Amino acid sequence: MLKVLRRPGYVTIPISATGRIPQLLRMTARGPLTYVWKSIRLELAKTPGFPSGSASRAYMLNLPMRKDGTVDVQAVRANPAIAGFRRFWPNEPDRRGHVVRTDGGWALSFQPATNGRTLFLIEMRRLLPGDEVMIERSEGGSWPFRVVDLPPVDRQS
Repeated sequence: MLKVLRRPGYVTIPISATGRIPQLLRMTARGPLTYVWKSIRLELAKTPGFPSGSASRAYMLNLPMRKDGTVDVQAVRANPAIAGFRRFWPNEPDRRGHVVRTDGGWALSFQPATNGRTLFLIEMRRLLPGDEVMIERSEGGSWPFRVVDLPPVDRQS
């Protein structure tokens, strides 16, 4: 017998692809859920000042990701409070903000938005382990960051 689990926003229906391995198909009112919220860790890649990169200079992005490594824009627009980030930098307190879609691409906006401080992610076509993205700072200059990890977000905690 098919057991349907109901949660706010979607329904989880256990199905079996091979008859032995249970899989989950998440359904929304419009059909199957095409993304999974992930915590994407970006670490500073090779730069002249950091020839090996730097794991202590990192961003943790919380975004809805499709299987091909692209961000689901509609899910970000539908859940703007969940699409966020945290910046880890040595000798500085962690900073938090939101990931927003702009005409020029994706922007990282700090909270509170003092002095209109925004960082822009450029060329964020996909985010898979090993990929690099550039973060352009509003005051000029850009730094390369490498995608290190993409575990699913634990929505229970």
